Formats: sequence, structure tokens, C-alpha cells
Amino acid sequence: SGGTMRSILNLLATGTAKDHHPLAFVSKADRPKRMEPMKKGLWWDSDIKGWSAPFLMAPINEKVVRRSNFLNGRLTNTTYMEQVGGPLKVCVMFTAMVWSCVLLFIPQVRNFVDARLPPAGGGPSEVMRKGKFKIHVTGKTNDGALIEGELKAGISGYPFTAVSAVETAAGVLARTDAAGGLLTPTTAVGGPALCDRLTKAGCTIEAK
Repeated sequence: SGGTMRSILNLLATGTAKDHHPLAFVSKADRPKRMEPMKKGLWWDSDIKGWSAPFLMAPINEKVVRRSNFLNGRLTNTTYMEQVGGPLKVCVMFTAMVWSCVLLFIPQVRNFVDARLPPAGGGPSEVMRKGKFKIHVTGKTNDGALIEGELKAGISGYPFTAVSAVETAAGVLARTDAAGGLLTPTTAVGGPALCDRLTKAGCTIEAK
């Protein structure tokens, strides 16, 4: 949508090195000395047995998850990455990220794109609102055991964003023991409680 693209353009135009740091949502004093590994470009993922590339929103989403891990005391012994799989998706995502990283950092290109975007506030088109999504989660323990799960819904990512935002807000209002501060959805509502709310709202969350 126009608003999403303008948010990205604004981040590229005004963001500093500290804004792009993988632990931007964790204070410098609380950051571990060793950073968790970051993968860029294309790579072969032995866990899913296929080629992978970073998900478009991974630079933002991963920072939020690392903030959650920090608040839950798990920052130093966990890693987290968001990626896309499948030959077509990988090629499209990798190409889009390379061109955006190269071209959108040029002010003239950003101005050209911005002038041709739909108005902000209008939301995604009807076509973009249709569809469904599925997120496959693969976790690996320290001893190498794999744990898999899925989050899926019969709606696309745009309406799901609205549903999850409303359910998170309702979950925060329902709590009387939550501490204040810079919280994430799972730390503000509680992981199990948020999963329960999303399930009742029509999402499917399951471990395999």
C-alpha cells in the first residue's frame, strides 16, 4: 500500500546506522558481546532443504522478536530469522531487496517512486486484501532437535495485521498485572494468551 511504501522510503531517507542495527530495540548496555549470526542474500537452508532469502519485513520483525527475547531473558542463547522459501519466491524477494537497497538509497529515485505511489491512508487495494497466508516455523534446540509449527489464516497479511493489532490491544486492556515500558505484543499480552486470542479470531496455530 502507499502508506507502507512511504514508511519504507522515510526509513531509508532518515534512518541512521543505529536504526538499522539488529539490536536497535535493545540498549547498548544490555547487548551481548557476541551477535547472533545474520544471513543476507541467498543461502541453502539445510533445515527446510531448500534455497532461502530474507523476508521483506525481516529487518523490522526480527528486531521486535529480539526485543521480546531480551525482555524474557533469552537474548544471549537464541537466534531468530525470517525468510522465504521456494524457487520463485526466493528469486522475487532477493531481486526486490537488491534493487531496493541499491536504488532507493538514491534521493532522486526515492522522489520518483514517492510521486507515483497511491495516497497514504487509503490502505491496500481490494486485490491485495484477498487471499490467505501460511507461516512455517522451524526451531532447533541446542542439541539439534527440530520443532516445527504453523501459523495460518484464511485472510491475507493485510487484514491479519489489523486483526492481530486489535487482539493485542484488547489483550493489554484485559491485563491488570502488566508492567509498562517498551513492550512487544507477546510480552505485553503474554504468548499463550495472545495465541488464544488469535485462534478465537480465526487463525490456526499448531505445533507439529
